[in-house]
Amino acid sequence: MKGHQRVMVHLQRVLSVQLGALDQLLLHARVCEDWGFAKLADQGQSAVERARGHVDQLMRRMLFLGGTPDLTQRDPVKAGDSARELLRLDLESQYQLAETLRSAIACCSDEHDFETYRVLGQLLTTTEEDHTYWLEQQLGLIQVIGLENYLAAQL
Repeated sequence: MKGHQRVMVHLQRVLSVQLGALDQLLLHARVCEDWGFAKLADQGQSAVERARGHVDQLMRRMLFLGGTPDLTQRDPVKAGDSARELLRLDLESQYQLAETLRSAIACCSDEHDFETYRVLGQLLTTTEEDHTYWLEQQLGLIQVIGLENYLAAQL
């Protein structure tokens, strides 16, 4: 099936943002592991697996629509130098992903590509309700209980 060119451009943009987020999540999970924050590392690894699933869904949809996913296009990784900064940067990345997904979903609606609309809507729900929400919670916990208490709970 041949997809509409505008939809394909948006899918590639979503893929690029998702790949950058995946790289950053993986780096931050490994940094947390290295620092000894096992719970943060485990949560980060779970986020990496979800992001890989999103990449797979995007590639499958692009291929189905007759496109060729470009895996060399990736948003840049922003590496944090503290646990709070890692969480903040990952949250920023998730906000960017959600905004990119919303833009792509709007394009799919305009072009009457309702299956891609559905796929992207599911990715947006997962992005917002899982990882974004969890990151917002963690940063809120740091504000309430303090960084030292938060980090002690992450060992």
